[in-house]
Amino acid sequence: MRQSEWRAAYPQISKTFHQRVLTTLHQLPEQPEQPVQPEQPVQRKNKKSMVAVITAMVLLGSATAAAAGILPWPQQLLQRLDAEPEVLEQMGQQGVLQAEPQIVCDQNVTVAFEGKAEDDNMIYLLFRVNAPDYALDGDSLMHFKISWSDGKERQFPSISWGFVDEGKGAGPEGELEIWMSKSDEEDYNDVTMQLEFVELAQSEPKAGPVHVLAQGSWVFEIPLHSQAAQMYELQQTVQMDGVAVQIARVALSPLSCVIWYNGADVRQLEQQEGVDLDHLDYLPQLEPTAILYQDGTWLNLGYGYGGSEGFEQREQLYMKKVILEKVLEVENVQAIQLGGDDGVLVELE
Repeated sequence: MRQSEWRAAYPQISKTFHQRVLTTLHQLPEQPEQPVQPEQPVQRKNKKSMVAVITAMVLLGSATAAAAGILPWPQQLLQRLDAEPEVLEQMGQQGVLQAEPQIVCDQNVTVAFEGKAEDDNMIYLLFRVNAPDYALDGDSLMHFKISWSDGKERQFPSISWGFVDEGKGAGPEGELEIWMSKSDEEDYNDVTMQLEFVELAQSEPKAGPVHVLAQGSWVFEIPLHSQAAQMYELQQTVQMDGVAVQIARVALSPLSCVIWYNGADVRQLEQQEGVDLDHLDYLPQLEPTAILYQDGTWLNLGYGYGGSEGFEQREQLYMKKVILEKVLEVENVQAIQLGGDDGVLVELE
């Protein structure tokens, strides 16, 4: 069984930090693109979700501009992400961060795709929506469907999306974010995802009724590709509150971390701690909390931006996946700290 764990997922971002993101993206060089008018707007309906974070996307605008020699790296951005400019440029060159604007207009609503962040475990998409006939806010919605260039069906274990609530009140323009958690059983590499928004809607506060504002077709072609994560085969055994727990392997990428534990050892720790992992309980001892770099510096991983965890292979392994809130310099990692200040330090060999 696998369970999704979004307990600290998608926290609200400060207005100041979000504004830095928008400023960075708006300073990207202009693309000579014309809005695309669909021949036959379609009318369909779908469902709702919520808000994500913007950390990865602020990298996106900066990496592209810096690589082009247009925009200096903002010092506040570097402080926020604990990443050097060359690290962000490398991520842009590897395709982890991309900014390829697309614009589609229908029903007097203009949607612009502003960029993507992607690795082995997640996809983050940022759109700007302009709807002069409506007032958009944090309760606004855009429903969508997904198809694929090769005609195959692919599933995402979790998708969350919504408009960013900037605290400015309702207005004709807003930023729309989408987070997609990748499945370990699907291949998303070197395929184009066709994402079609089919409806602009407004939800009443406190999960009230949803009112359709406009129905149409806003279609975007989004190529997917991610670099393989750095894999460490460890088979290390550590002590967690008196229980011997084996760490089978660790996978690191710039935006996420995955750890596989011995399933039987996790069951023993679960029993000792009096929790039930099959019913969304939580073992903090398994949580990656900090990174030790080879030069002796530390990177605090914070709470992360969601992820998933659960037993695999008939409980032989327990997988813990975390979407990071700061960029990871994978090639410089020496060790991972688990479980906070009183936890254990796992050397990566």
